[in-house]
Amino acid sequence: MVEVPQHEQPAILAAAGVDRVVAELVDRAEGPGGFADVPAYPGASYTRRVPRPVPSLRAALLVRTVAASRVRDAIRNARAAGESWAELAELLGVADAETAYEVAVGPADDGAGWAWSRHRDTYWRCSTCGALVTDAGPYGHPSDNESGHADGCARHRADIAAYLVRWNEP
Repeated sequence: MVEVPQHEQPAILAAAGVDRVVAELVDRAEGPGGFADVPAYPGASYTRRVPRPVPSLRAALLVRTVAASRVRDAIRNARAAGESWAELAELLGVADAETAYEVAVGPADDGAGWAWSRHRDTYWRCSTCGALVTDAGPYGHPSDNESGHADGCARHRADIAAYLVRWNEP
């Protein structure tokens, strides 16, 4: 048996899980007609049952939509736990804190012309003070970007102090 490098194992596991979910969604939506029997490999004498392309695509698109929602949920949970936008950018593999924020709130333009009416904040419950925080992103002073912290929240005070040190403000 071929040994899979440790760093590739999570991706293989995730792919197998997605394949199972896609097949289950196709089965629930289409029943047996949503599948085809295809040769296991070119010239094989036996077949394997796979979802047909169009039902499979529908199911995969649904999985993608749900997964994107779970990413945004995880970002909010990480912010609530104290992760900075810069730390999340590194984890997400994006260029900077601003791009990480864009991942969290979605694109500014939805393509339908409604961007002007879209509120682009994210919300999370601060793990330090317990208050519901409205987070407008990593675009300046924490007092301008995070509203809702309880008075005297130690985390918010620490974020403000770090910001002031970074920008050499008194």
